[in-house]
Amino acid sequence: MIVLYHEQYNLASLIYLIERGEGPLSYFERIAGLISQDAINIIPFLYYLGFGAVGVFFILSGLGLAIKYSKEKLTLRKYLKQIIKLLIPYFIAIPVTFIINYALQYLWLQSGIISQMPQPFEIYTPNQYIESYLVFTRWFSDRLALNFVGTWWFVGIILQFYLLFPLLFNISKKLGPKNFLIITLLISFIYRAIVAYATNSSPVGIQGAELLYFINFPARLPEFAFGIYLASNQGILKYRYITLFGLLLFMGGLILSTTTIGLAFNDFLLGLGLLLILFKLANWIKGLKFNIFEILGKYSYQIYLYHEPALKMIAKIVFPDIF
Repeated sequence: MIVLYHEQYNLASLIYLIERGEGPLSYFERIAGLISQDAINIIPFLYYLGFGAVGVFFILSGLGLAIKYSKEKLTLRKYLKQIIKLLIPYFIAIPVTFIINYALQYLWLQSGIISQMPQPFEIYTPNQYIESYLVFTRWFSDRLALNFVGTWWFVGIILQFYLLFPLLFNISKKLGPKNFLIITLLISFIYRAIVAYATNSSPVGIQGAELLYFINFPARLPEFAFGIYLASNQGILKYRYITLFGLLLFMGGLILSTTTIGLAFNDFLLGLGLLLILFKLANWIKGLKFNIFEILGKYSYQIYLYHEPALKMIAKIVFPDIF
């Protein structure tokens, strides 16, 4: 879903993105108008809704870590190993992405998309290349957060959560999962409300605004904290109408995304709602004899690291009239 979300930028530019504070009536009227012009327009709109899957990723990260370290002791060695598993593929991806994207320029040249080969550092500057290795710098400015490959902002924030996990996990055990979740929700919602009103920053999926304050850990704490909570409360996923409830939450999150105050809550509702929608689908897929999603899941981090902009460059060669 995240890959498709990024692809819709090529399919439809920015026309499906929510404009900051435009309101639900204005937004849905605009989308209805686009779809009424041509029913095929519903496809890039559905791709756009994939931005909600970012929240699912945070929930699953908190859930996976909490389940793992509920069964085994979290030692310093295991803690560092967990972080290395995140960083090593990322560090490898930097030069590999540089090489792949430069090589794809040659295919663009052969396809007539460009008229001459660029110099290597016309694509990425030396500073961009070097700064990408300094993951911590992604925490301090929009330019650095979106440096080299814009979608890699996620590496910066997930590293924050990996570093904070031992503290958050211990707090959740002392307070109890329910109290821990309530407190983290309050802290994050207050933070997001202040940021929404005091700055021009907006979450992922909102058009024309800075991202920085919404791609640091306080803004995405509810999803990660809910994952930790879910580790000891998985029974809630078995409620009878959980899929319908998830759909309502997702729609609520989408509506809130169109308002300024709604930016305090929208990502949590989108992520949780989508998780509940996908839960039964995932169980059904799990029962199939051939489950391609197990393969995709095994290499999901690598797919994430390499899909942007390589897939877009390849897509432009294969589908020049669309991209």
